[in-house]
Amino acid sequence: NSLSTGKSKSFFVQQTNKINNKT
Repeated sequence: NSLSTGKSKSFFVQQTNKINNKT
């Protein structure tokens, strides 16, 4: 289950980066 958790983390980080780029 560690693999799926890593995927979710990566997706969350990408979304956060998108928001940070907008600011």
